[in-house]
Amino acid sequence: MEKAALRREKLITKFHEGHAVVTGGGWPEWSGLVMTSGPGSVFCREVGCDYWFANSRYQVLVKFERAPGWPPLAHLSIKAHDKRCVRDWRDMQRIKNEIVGPEAEGLELYPAESRLMDEANQFHIYCAHPVVKFPFGQQDRTRSTPEELEEENKGKPERERPRQRAFEDHHNAEGCLPEGLIQWPNWALELLKAIGYEVRVKSAEAS
Repeated sequence: MEKAALRREKLITKFHEGHAVVTGGGWPEWSGLVMTSGPGSVFCREVGCDYWFANSRYQVLVKFERAPGWPPLAHLSIKAHDKRCVRDWRDMQRIKNEIVGPEAEGLELYPAESRLMDEANQFHIYCAHPVVKFPFGQQDRTRSTPEELEEENKGKPERERPRQRAFEDHHNAEGCLPEGLIQWPNWALELLKAIGYEVRVKSAEAS
């Protein structure tokens, strides 16, 4: 318990230090996400979410949602501390990995214009429980470093060569809990079981 408490304090310190750097126009090194408010807290009740997480770069609100005809979803609402426009797919993947788990899948929605929401530099990922897999997308894992890609395409004309940027330390799932940092509410687990999924993770009631 002492080690966990110490790690949490270090993450909270990095969150506050990072917040100052980001709001000052900088972009600090990545730190792990830490829960700042959880189910039933005053903040979550006032804002209408189930969790609030933050790290050195981002704030993430999590709200569990029921969507007709779909398994339950965890809606991740993500913004940089200074509200800048951030479209780094690898950062978003890491946020998903940390909060919902490396084997959970999430979607961004590009909506019909009739229900467009474009009011702020805030980004949304709708994540399913890790036992649920979407019936589309690539089935195998592939990943190439810039060096590997360069070697594979050596000799091709410049216009035909793909490009890859270097990976940062947090651009992987290392250190992420299999079940993520959240606990799905009982109603969500009951719904999953009702539609045929076997769920063996700890649950907790959420608002």
